[in-house]
Amino acid sequence: MRDIVGRYDLDELLSSREDIAKTLKSNVDSVAKEWGVDVTKIELQDIILPMDMKRALAVQAETQREARAVQIKANAKLEASIKLAKAGKIMSGDPNAMHFRILSTINDVSKDQSNTIILALPLETLRAAGIQSVASLSSIKTKYEQGE
Repeated sequence: MRDIVGRYDLDELLSSREDIAKTLKSNVDSVAKEWGVDVTKIELQDIILPMDMKRALAVQAETQREARAVQIKANAKLEASIKLAKAGKIMSGDPNAMHFRILSTINDVSKDQSNTIILALPLETLRAAGIQSVASLSSIKTKYEQGE
């Protein structure tokens, strides 16, 4: 019995118990017939594993769970990046969409009173948003710094 069961690894042993039982039955039948005994059924019901094998299996299962978690996380990041790329393409075709997104982001960040927000925006964005005075000041300062 040990000889036959020892040929299989644990996964095969657990998944192919019926096939292994048939092999065991045919081997036992060949020996038992010499004694006049007819074996009708053999089953593998309980497999007792040594503690070190149980620990090794637990480590293997944990590693497999961690690998699956990494794959799930990577797939989620891939899906998010694809959606962000699509959103970027859509917004690049409509300047108002981009301005709205910038203002929405500023609104989200400004909810916490302890934050100081410093924005570096192109003058076109400020002009498009209707903030002419800030755009003009930035333009004047730039011309002054260039020596014009």
